[in-house]
Amino acid sequence: MRDPAMVLVHALKSLTGWTWSGMICRSATAHGFGCADLATRFNGPDGLEPAGSQLGDDYTHPSAQGNEVIAMALARLGYAVIAR
Repeated sequence: MRDPAMVLVHALKSLTGWTWSGMICRSATAHGFGCADLATRFNGPDGLEPAGSQLGDDYTHPSAQGNEVIAMALARLGYAVIAR
């Protein structure tokens, strides 16, 4: 299992952030860190799709469905469930 400190998890809120997201992920992976690209999972490949039901009522924090998306992204990086 990888050290949690070695994973960069980020979500984006604007198209400008989208550019930063790609740069951050490329830099992270170039330096041996994992990167769970939540932006494309929440907002589609172009970053323009609404996150919809993946966000809670405040439209800031993930819903249960959004948390599942995050968990699956982390699982793809090799992390396992440690508690339920």
